Amino acid sequence: MRTFPTINTRYEHVNNFINTLAPVVCNAWVKYRREGKKTISPAVILAQAAKESGWNLDASTLFGIKGTDITCDTTEFINGTYVNIKAGFAKYPNTMGAIYGYLDLMQWDNYNDATSANTVKGELYGLTNAVNNTDRDADGNWVGYNYATAPDYYETTLALINDFGLRVFNDYVWSVVNDSEDEKNIEQPSQELDESVIDAIYRGEYGNDPERRQKLEAEGYNYADYQAAMEAKYYPKDNTPAESEEEPEEETSQDAEERVAVVEPGGSFCQIARDYLGDEGRAAELAEHNGMTLDDMLYAGMELRLPN
Repeated sequence: MRTFPTINTRYEHVNNFINTLAPVVCNAWVKYRREGKKTISPAVILAQAAKESGWNLDASTLFGIKGTDITCDTTEFINGTYVNIKAGFAKYPNTMGAIYGYLDLMQWDNYNDATSANTVKGELYGLTNAVNNTDRDADGNWVGYNYATAPDYYETTLALINDFGLRVFNDYVWSVVNDSEDEKNIEQPSQELDESVIDAIYRGEYGNDPERRQKLEAEGYNYADYQAAMEAKYYPKDNTPAESEEEPEEETSQDAEERVAVVEPGGSFCQIARDYLGDEGRAAELAEHNGMTLDDMLYAGMELRLPN
């Protein structure tokens, strides 16, 4: 008998959110997959729902999908700056409706890179078109964003997947569609990537886009999977190639002694500034030190670097 997975973290609100939403997400994924429709893995869907709603199952807009049903305050990253605006969002009658609404949105050709990817990183790359806190690809070309405008959307969403073990739901849905007596089995694409191809992309052997995409796809490689893997391997957050021959800069005492605070459930910039910096008035400084604004969402388990 197949057992549906659950997560059991030290954060009760995380457990409640994921374990309540996961069965609905997985059932919807199986339905769309068997109908031959485009899908995004349950791990990514769950992480996006948590991030967009603030772990709130009753949120008026679970996935932050733009629409005309309701108007809400939101923060967008526009021309390199976080801006507070009012925007229209789609509102769904229930959780299932919101999940179907998200999957229906993924049918747009705009998300083909994400829905054709075979790895979580590839899906996120396809959704954001950028990794490592930048709106430019590894060659310095501006690529903009897709699903979200926040420059750290890829990294923070991936962190939720990794920190809370959400890939277990991907394994479950593939076990369902690959082991059914009533339905035709659907073969799970391999998530193993060829390291030699990743290295060749970095060396420029596949050229730049659009040539790179064309060559990868002609050889049967998924563009988003391999582009995300190459950037993650060779380009750290400061966009300096990992294998640069330049001598690494000597670590300063400030870098060596930098402290971090782990966000607890319900934590806020003001609370952390008060508890760790001794001054609630330094909340904006704390947010800026982490490349964020006071309007950005914090989640339990997130690490914030503390300014001196």
